[in-house]
Formats: sequence, C-alpha cells, structure tokens
Amino acid sequence: MKIRLLVSSIVVLFVAVGALAQTTFNYTGGMQTYTVPAGVTSIQIECWGAQGGDSESCTAGPNPQEDGGLGGFAIGNLSVVPGEVLNIYVGGKPNNGDLGGGNELGGFNGGGSGGQWAGAGGGASDVRQFGNALINRVIVAGGGGGGNTGCPDHGTGGSGGGLNGVSGASPYFVPGGGGSQVVGGAAGSSGLNGALGFGGHYLASSEYHVAGGGGGYYGGGSAYAAGAGGGSSYIGGVTSGSTTAGIRVGHGQIIITPLVVCTPSSITPNSSTLSNATGECSVTPITPTAIDNCGNTINGVPNVSFPITTQGTTVVTWTYTSGSVSITQTQNVIVNDVTAPVIASCPTNVSVNNSPGVCGAVVNFTNPAATDTCSTAPVIPGYTVYGTFGGSTYYLSNSTLPASDQYNQQTLASGFAANTLS
Repeated sequence: MKIRLLVSSIVVLFVAVGALAQTTFNYTGGMQTYTVPAGVTSIQIECWGAQGGDSESCTAGPNPQEDGGLGGFAIGNLSVVPGEVLNIYVGGKPNNGDLGGGNELGGFNGGGSGGQWAGAGGGASDVRQFGNALINRVIVAGGGGGGNTGCPDHGTGGSGGGLNGVSGASPYFVPGGGGSQVVGGAAGSSGLNGALGFGGHYLASSEYHVAGGGGGYYGGGSAYAAGAGGGSSYIGGVTSGSTTAGIRVGHGQIIITPLVVCTPSSITPNSSTLSNATGECSVTPITPTAIDNCGNTINGVPNVSFPITTQGTTVVTWTYTSGSVSITQTQNVIVNDVTAPVIASCPTNVSVNNSPGVCGAVVNFTNPAATDTCSTAPVIPGYTVYGTFGGSTYYLSNSTLPASDQYNQQTLASGFAANTLS
C-alpha cells in the first residue's frame, strides 16, 4: 500500500557552552564511540530510529513502494564523567526489496529480515553506557516496521515508537504489533514476535511475503502479507526524557550536545603522600596524578629534568594544574651508589734500580682499571675514569699538568683526581 510521507520538521535550539559543540553520528553500519570532553558532566542525547524497508509491487505502479514505517524519536539528558566513552549505534534503513527475487536483510541494530515482496524492519538507534550489551542501553529510538505490497498492496509498516511501537496495517491479514516497554510486538499472520532489541523476522520454513519488525527497546512483530510492527523507544536511563513516534525518514541519526561544563575549583592528589623514589645510579620517578572536582585526571609536572643522577637526595616538586587552579606536592628522589667498583686489572709489583748517584728512578707501569655499576662519569680528555664510589668519581691523569690544575679540572666534573708521579 503506497503511503504519503509527512516529514515533520523539528527545530531544536542549542546553547553553545564555551567551545564545545554538538556531535552528530550518522549511519555507518557499525558501532561508533563518543568520548566525553574535559569538564563535561552532562549531555543531551537525541536519537532517531531508522525507517522500515520498502516493499515491492508486482503490479503497475511505483517500485519500490516506500511504505516502511517511519523511525521514532527519543531525547534525554545523561550524567557523564569527562573522558568516559559511550557506545553509539545508529540504526540503518534496509536496502530496497529486490522485485520479488528473495529476502531482504533487516536494518542495522535490530531490524527483522523481510521476505519476497515485503520490506525488512528498520534498525533502532541507541546509546550504551558502561558496556555494549543491550542491557547497557540508556536511550533508544525505535525503528519502523517493514512494508508489504505484492499483488495487490497488502499493508504498511508501523512506525517506531514512542514508548510503544505502532502496529502495522493491512486490509487482508493480521499485521505485526508494536513493541512495548516490557515485551516484543505480537506476531501477525504467520509471523514471529519481536524480542528485546530485535524485530521479528520471517519463519525459517518460509520467507515468502513476510515483513520484518522494526528494531527497538523491544522490537516489533513480523507478519505475512501485512505490515510489520515498529519497535519501541526507551528513556529509562536518562532524565528529562521524551519520545515521539514516526518522524524519521531513511537511516537513523544520533546527536550529542554537552550541557554542563564544570569549572575546576579544587584538585586532590590521588596519593596524599608520595613515597621516596630510589635508585643506585639514576632515578626517573613515576609521574603522579591528581583529580579535580570536575573529574579530570591531571598529570604532575616536575621542576627538574629526569633521570636524576646526582648522588644523594633531590627534592622534586610536582605541580598539578587544572584551569586556573594549581597545587604542588613534593617527593624525595634518592640516588645512592652502594656497590663498590670492581677492579678489572692491576699491575704487579714493579722494582726499578736507580742509577748510581741518583736518588730516584723512572717507573713505567700499566694503569690499573676498574668497572662500576654507575658508569655515568663525564669523559674528560687526558683523563681515564678510575671508578666511582661513595658518590664520587675518580679519574686517573694521563697528562703532565701540575697537580693543582688536574684537581681543578676533576672537581669541575664532580670527581677526584688520582695523579701519577712523573
């Protein structure tokens, strides 16, 4: 049965909150996500379910017949936490029938499949919080039921709800019923009942001439040679909610608009006291975090660069900033080298006879070498790192500079000179 589509015009005024804008989700055929922006604690959700599928006529006239029920509408407000991820399901309108060639898959998100000459059910549109199961739905807009033509016209699909989906129509057979808040829509002639989240579909034994029910909170019932029922909408998980039956043409849609933007006024560290961060050679502490009154997680910013390699205790000041509010927290970073150097090589005893009449002699030997777990001493031309111990680095001179000059160079490098006699 061909119907005249009356497209309702809905004008919704949005108040811009800072720089945060509404987000529109169109049909993709899969799950989408929405991440709550920083500072946002409440959003408005608008959902439109998809229209039911068109049917096919075997007589003269327009083909396909655009007689699927229109999708429903639901609106409401939801309390959220900044950074929270919501799962978005936008219902799809089924593809047009195939001129009597076979069945038609239901629209994405719960639409029931339709058989030859009949339309499939439109998918519901919903938002899910804390998971992606049907039980996690907080708001649902029902999809329309599939139409049913053939020879002659057999009926139109019922609209998606409203809290109750609309029953299909037919002058010949029993149409499918609309879904409700507690049960799926009743099956029409030779159809199947709707179920939680799904419209009824055709029987396993025969798909011929069966229109699919619309998806919804509860789906609409399917029907043979008659229009299928629309799915119900749902606002049980939102506040200030309302629904309207039968206003959406084509695929569904979801629009999310931030309502409440929180202004940070206080910050609380996640750890009231930061424990000491320790190491033997260097330390890079784990960045501490805090949370503000708006639910934003804040990473601390240190007043020094990491890693810290200076032996001893360094007091690090962490700063947490959110908006115009800042607090600080201190942490002790302790670098303590307690492992003695390991001598890798050491020359054996050397005996040298002096020349007659000379009170001294030139002694040649191989420089000793050692290794240390904290081998981070700076390299200085003309000097060999002898080792580190007790927070000091020792260098062996390879030059003939006076001892005073060698000492000055080594102390500038935070070390001590070990000089050879020459």
